[in-house]
Amino acid sequence: MKNRQPIGLTVFCADTYCPLLSLSEVSCPSLVTNLKQRILALGVQHASLLDYFSNLNRDYIGRFFDPEAGFLDVQTGKFQEVYVDMDPLEEAPIEWWRDNFSPAVAEKPVIRLRCEARPRWQALGSIYFAWHPWEWSEWRHQAANDNRAPSAS
Repeated sequence: MKNRQPIGLTVFCADTYCPLLSLSEVSCPSLVTNLKQRILALGVQHASLLDYFSNLNRDYIGRFFDPEAGFLDVQTGKFQEVYVDMDPLEEAPIEWWRDNFSPAVAEKPVIRLRCEARPRWQALGSIYFAWHPWEWSEWRHQAANDNRAPSAS
């Protein structure tokens, strides 16, 4: 019997790196408001969001790095791999999830961000933007007029 190669798909995995959000980025209320709206648009119930983001974090095939820590090796361009700290999300009370992600409060903007909530938003944002990297650069460029022509009054 000949030595056969298995028939199937060869999977290529690029060495994908995604930055963690820094705490200074998470301190920006407009980023948090925008992230909140994007998470609400996912259509996941607020009681299921912890499981949803835990699964996304588990299934992400790339690696996270801390942009503030810099390169591990400048010549190869490799970063020091870090992990998303899920503890703040796991320790968050159900009221925090409800108060931020229930449809009843969907339209409320984030005016002031409490310091204990920053690591939660850092973890949520890092995981969300890892799966939606194209949205990371566009959140700052929202159209001021919803792309509608001014009404002639």
